Amino acid sequence: ILFSIVMSSPSARLRVVCVDDLDELVSLSRATFISTFELHNTKEDMDNYVRTALHPDTLRGELENPNSRFYFITGPQDEHAVGYMKINWGPAQTEPQEGEAGGIELQRIYVNKEAQNKQYGTIMMFNLERWCTSSPSSSSELDDSESKIKRTTFLFSTWLLLQLTQSYQSKNLHH
Repeated sequence: ILFSIVMSSPSARLRVVCVDDLDELVSLSRATFISTFELHNTKEDMDNYVRTALHPDTLRGELENPNSRFYFITGPQDEHAVGYMKINWGPAQTEPQEGEAGGIELQRIYVNKEAQNKQYGTIMMFNLERWCTSSPSSSSELDDSESKIKRTTFLFSTWLLLQLTQSYQSKNLHH
């Protein structure tokens, strides 16, 4: 496990995705990607992306990459995940960082449409930020390779959490 839940919430549980979860990851990845992007893309482009980037073999390879990690988030009554995130570091980053510090990339974060506005995205971001800013000595669950990652370089999580919070507050003010 890369990090444990640090935000106690009776409404959510965050866990590492493993290869045994591949079918659920494929299904959730496809459903959330399609619902997020189908209005802004052609059917041909959507089909091509789903067929390649979200193919079971592609996702299996990403799950088996030692420099990537997926996390599912589930609700209190849910057996299946309502959302997920994928983080990369080192050579797995889609936009490699220069310099010694390296960093962490949040490549994907999705929540099912039905589960949105229930704090699942916020909980994932909070945990990611806590992990990124924690010291290796305070995280006994980190293995040697993960403890070498410079967690303080991942300032994007704080920025994105602020943006999501402001967007959520703005929506609620108009309703």
